[in-house]
Amino acid sequence: MDEKSLIEKSKQGDNNAFNLLLKPYVIQAQQTSYLLLHDYALAQDAVQEALIQTHSSLNRFDPNKAAFKTWFNRIVINCSLNQKRKRKFTFQLENDYGVNDCPEKNSFLKKTNGGLAPQNGITVVGKIKEVKVVRVNITEYNDKELMRFEM
Repeated sequence: MDEKSLIEKSKQGDNNAFNLLLKPYVIQAQQTSYLLLHDYALAQDAVQEALIQTHSSLNRFDPNKAAFKTWFNRIVINCSLNQKRKRKFTFQLENDYGVNDCPEKNSFLKKTNGGLAPQNGITVVGKIKEVKVVRVNITEYNDKELMRFEM
């Protein structure tokens, strides 16, 4: 089946046609995204976002303006650049106790070039001056005492 008919079937909601349409371009999309981000997980996220955007905006594709491959690659690049912008807002917790002094802290942090960073990729919009990690065993307190720990 040629690309033009796959595009038309995909526009009509045929998911198999959509998969066949994108199959030849996914590996190149992952490579392109990785070259921009230098991070495999972020590149995978960017390609996933590009696939979702491609699926949702396929009706806007105009074969007279660009080839499908070019159009899809532009979406991949834009999604990758968006991931790169998001990464600027990822913060790192300051190592107050030393790497080996606090095993609880090390269990959810990973070493990075600038110190320690959250394992789960916590992202924050805005500036952060200080982050305190508090661990409380709630079985030791009654309800009134627990209220002081709420934020």
